[in-house]
Formats: sequence, C-alpha cells, structure tokens
Amino acid sequence: MNKLREHLERYKAEHDGRLPPIAGGAYPTEPSTSPGPETPEAELPAEWADLTERIELPQTAQTFAGFGETQTLKLERVGCAAQAEILIKLKFKTKAEETNAAIGMPWAFIRKLALEANGVAGIISCSGTVLEARSKVVYRCPEHAVAGTAKWEKLTESTEQTYEWVVQVPIAEDLRELQGMILAQSEETALSLSITWASEAELFTKGAVEKVTGEVRWHMTLFSIGSMVEGKKKIIVLPDLTALHGLVERSTPVVAEGEQETPLTRTSGDLLRYFITLMKKGKVTNIDPLTWTVLFLQYGGNQKPLFWGSPKLLIERNTRDYLKRIEVQGIKWAVLDTLLDDPARDAIRPMALSELKTVIGVPEAVETGAQIISAQETLYPSGV
Repeated sequence: MNKLREHLERYKAEHDGRLPPIAGGAYPTEPSTSPGPETPEAELPAEWADLTERIELPQTAQTFAGFGETQTLKLERVGCAAQAEILIKLKFKTKAEETNAAIGMPWAFIRKLALEANGVAGIISCSGTVLEARSKVVYRCPEHAVAGTAKWEKLTESTEQTYEWVVQVPIAEDLRELQGMILAQSEETALSLSITWASEAELFTKGAVEKVTGEVRWHMTLFSIGSMVEGKKKIIVLPDLTALHGLVERSTPVVAEGEQETPLTRTSGDLLRYFITLMKKGKVTNIDPLTWTVLFLQYGGNQKPLFWGSPKLLIERNTRDYLKRIEVQGIKWAVLDTLLDDPARDAIRPMALSELKTVIGVPEAVETGAQIISAQETLYPSGV
C-alpha cells in the first residue's frame, strides 16, 4: 500500500503548511479528550504513529430489530475509527411447511449497511453479501470460526434454526496504512452504523419463520489521539485524514439476454476494487460469471481498456489471486482489483472518465426481477 500512499500525495497540496516536526522530539500523553477550539490541531502522521495507542472497544449489545426493520449502532467518540466488526446471532423456527433460504445466507440478512458521518450516509452503503465478498478478496478467502447451526439452503419443518456470523465494516482500507480513518473524537462528529434487515419474503421462499429472537454485538477498532508540546503550546496530533474509504453498491435491472450495461458512479479519487455479479431473479438464482459471453469496462463512448472476450479468463485470474473463487453462499462474483500489482500505475479515476460503465454479456433469457449487482470500492479525498 506504500505506492497507493505515494499516489494519494497529489491530493494533499493544501496540507503543505503543516507544523514541522519538533527538534527535541515529541512525548506521549494520555489520549486527549475531545479537542476544544483553544487547542490547535495538526496532521502529523509520523509523530502520531509514535503517540497513538490501538484500542479494541466492545459496544453495548442490541436486540435484533426484526425482519424489514432498520436499527442504528452509535459509534463512540473516541480517537480515530478504523474498523467495526459486528457479531450477529439469530434464532427462529420455521413454520409447518418446508422452505428454502435465499442464496448469500447469512450475509443476505443485511439488505443494506450504511456508515453515516454527520448525516452523510454514502461512505459505505452496501449489502452484507458485498461486505463478505470484499472480505474474501482482502483476506484471500479465509475460513470462518463463527457459524450457526442452520443449513444455508433447505430448512426442515418446525425446527429451531440458529444463524451466527461476523460482518467486518472496513472504515479504513486496511489496518496497516489506515487510509480512510475517520476522526471520531470531536464534538462535531456524529458517527453511526445503520443496518436495514431484509424482509422474510426476500430471505425465504415461503416467508415461513416464527418466534424470532436475536442479538447484535459489535466491536470497534480505534486509534487514540496524542498530543505534544511546542514551546509552551500544546498541540493535538492527528493522523493523515485526507482520504475517505468508500464501498457503495448499486443494482441495475436486466431485461433480456445479450449485452447489458450498468453505470459506474463518477466519484473523485481512485477506484480500488470493483465487484459485479448477475442475479437471474431477485436474490434467488445467480448466473455464474463463467457463463457470461463478455465483460468489459467502457468510457468516452467507445474506449474499452479492460475487455474480456471470455470472462473465464478474469475468473481464473481471480481464483489464482485470492486462492479460491469469490463466492458468498451461491453468489459468484467477478472482481477487478487495481491494488494487486501496481496501484499507482493501474489506477482508475472515475471522475476523469465520461460515460463510464461496465458491460456484461447475459448468456440466457431472464425473468422479471433480474439484476446486475455491482459495488465500487474507492479511496477519495475527504476535503478536510
């Protein structure tokens, strides 16, 4: 990620006036309280790295709000927020008749998870299945230690089912470079996670569950803010906060077989990763990218720099890069990853490209409700 850090320096010209390092060196203090207006702040990443302390902070558990409902998890105003992890446990019984669970379970329970900062909810806004697909890419298809007792497909009659799983919310792009952290330790900052749960009809073919109970536990990874003294003046030392890390999902209806397109959002900054899959009908059946007839990125009307006449080649590359195919309980993804080889060289900057879109070749007739599901992972200037 060092190359990515160097690449992002082009966004930091306005920060050239930062305070210089102190000749005598900085000394650590206890993590500061919310800085008041009388205490100057400075982004000094090197000094901050010496002063900071990593904090693993559990939060108060909440009761599951219910299918189709939305609940909000407030983030503590402590240090800089780098990551959230959510442990979810649900118990319920199926009704008298047998039912099938949707593909993507249990991550499909989360229709949308949104990270909100001061009322802005577009930083991270995606489903649980997209978050799991990203986790598989970043960590090379890890095994999961936490799992419930429920089968992922067919559920038997009148049997108590248990789903238990962990969702990672990547506020920073990773925990080494920490690009994209958000300053939480400020009276002006309001951070929260909003979870919208899928409905019974979206999750089960017959909507046949009862006696639902559940709990949502969550945990924050934060880094404290230090301070140092220059002469007689105390300075709050901050890390590099010039970037935000985004992960945003979109869906596009598919009306027929053949070439179908879906636009990309023209955000500033760099496109890090792009995830795309094709759902044949709602969230019930996935059309494997291995069967797609074509896949390409297009801009400016006819420019096609990334073109796979056979998507099998990209899926084979994905499988080599991530050690397994990227699949979330039946949902198979194709992934464009600019971080693998040379991030600065391979960077894609959506804001600079007009008519930016992805085109896939749908190999078969589809029913009403078919969708292209895509997600953009971006690192872009925060404007601070």
